[in-house]
Amino acid sequence: MYIPPSQYKTGFYSNGEYRFGLDPYIGPYWELVNGDTFAGEKPSDTPQQIYLIKSSLPGEEIDFTDVGEEEEKSITILTQSDKVKKVARKIPLPYVLIPSQQEIDNGNIERYFAKRNDINTYLEISPTTYDQIIKRSEKVSWDLYGVTSINWLISGDSFNIIKINKNIVLNRESLLNWVNFSQIFKNNYLQFYQGVQENLYTEGEEYKTKDNKEYIGPYHIHPEKGPMVGEKHIKTPHDYLYQIDKEIPSSIISQQYPQQQTQTPSTPQSTGGSYSGGGY
Repeated sequence: MYIPPSQYKTGFYSNGEYRFGLDPYIGPYWELVNGDTFAGEKPSDTPQQIYLIKSSLPGEEIDFTDVGEEEEKSITILTQSDKVKKVARKIPLPYVLIPSQQEIDNGNIERYFAKRNDINTYLEISPTTYDQIIKRSEKVSWDLYGVTSINWLISGDSFNIIKINKNIVLNRESLLNWVNFSQIFKNNYLQFYQGVQENLYTEGEEYKTKDNKEYIGPYHIHPEKGPMVGEKHIKTPHDYLYQIDKEIPSSIISQQYPQQQTQTPSTPQSTGGSYSGGGY
């Protein structure tokens, strides 16, 4: 499960203040921007991330029983509002959205978000979890969260899409009094955009070139080819960029390409990725 570097922080270590199951957790952990913590030095490629919890909520008893491998897999809370009957409920975890082909064809997707009622932390949730909270299902801790849905545009004129998606987010932030809700989008209102995202800039720690050098400078994202060097996508060959925390296949590193100056950077930057001759 790929999580963009901008969405998490690493370098943390637990000496027992976090728990997994009934036992204290000792070891490295990483943290999502919404405050959720997971075991390990950084996110792995597997969707089975080990969720850590720091402490129980007042008046609640935590049951750390594994609840299965469904997309809402999480710890379980046992509430005792009825002193006789205990109801097992789930706490939602972040949901990684992958647009379906039908949504791509329609040009929009429905996104769902939740906020803890007691603190300003937000996460994107699955449609199933959203429905369970709306319907006050006994399977989920619906009373601990507020939710909202956003119809997110992903095709059309990029300038208008940025404006529309941003206005929707800011409107929900104000209407629901969700303080700093807009910050979780990192000003990326073209996420999932089905066109070339141009005029982007990275300050580092996101991409690298073919020769494993960190890339700092302008770039664009092609919907099929991925991130590439330069502010705009042009018809002549230009360099690919690679996720900085991923290993570049040896078959790509060993490829030889003719040297060709294709993009003029606005600031000094690394060069040397593989070439693509793709155009619009």
